[in-house]
Amino acid sequence: MRPNINLKDDMNWLEQRAERQNEAFNAWFDSKRNRSITVLELGAGPVQPLSREIGEDLLKTDTYRTALVRVNPIRERSS
Repeated sequence: MRPNINLKDDMNWLEQRAERQNEAFNAWFDSKRNRSITVLELGAGPVQPLSREIGEDLLKTDTYRTALVRVNPIRERSS
């Protein structure tokens, strides 16, 4: 098995598969309009910005009542 991420110079990346998964992900979100969503983020430390952006973006929108719970084994450094 391999992670579903596009690694640098990844010759085995299936763009159509990723597009279908993204469409399914967005359709699921659309079906939850006006509902509460809790994002449980496990192990997506500061070096995983894309994973973290999804929860952060949901917090910024009025479409969903969102709670974001972060559980990260690596402590973030404050600026």
